[in-house]
Amino acid sequence: MTVEVFKFNILFYMKIYYAHSIQGAHTEWERIPSDIIPMLQSRWHEVLSEEIYTSVTILTDEEIYLRDKKMIDECNLILANLTNPSLWVGYELWYGEAQWKKIIWFYQWNLKDRVSAMINGNNNIPVHKIYNIQDLKEII
Repeated sequence: MTVEVFKFNILFYMKIYYAHSIQGAHTEWERIPSDIIPMLQSRWHEVLSEEIYTSVTILTDEEIYLRDKKMIDECNLILANLTNPSLWVGYELWYGEAQWKKIIWFYQWNLKDRVSAMINGNNNIPVHKIYNIQDLKEII
């Protein structure tokens, strides 16, 4: 089976769901949402999950589940930072893949061993190793 490696050239407005570990983030890449979200918005994209990283609203587990599921249902693309392991991000990716969403996965270049074999072994979705935010801009 041949797997086509592709690169999304986002030249039009998209609704993007950005997934990033919140509770499990323990590296310098914890600040990545503050870099990525403005970069996407500067390209005229809507980041549906922005409130997850900027709001202090207290929600129940059920409210979080329903909110995030709705955003994934509405998005055109899931952009996921896999640098820090997260059961929730893994669940979001599984759900997005089951919904046939376009997905871009990436991780910090020196932490591939933290990325799940279920992710690395999925040849249907490319996993990108990035060294800095500029690398991500080039992928997108």
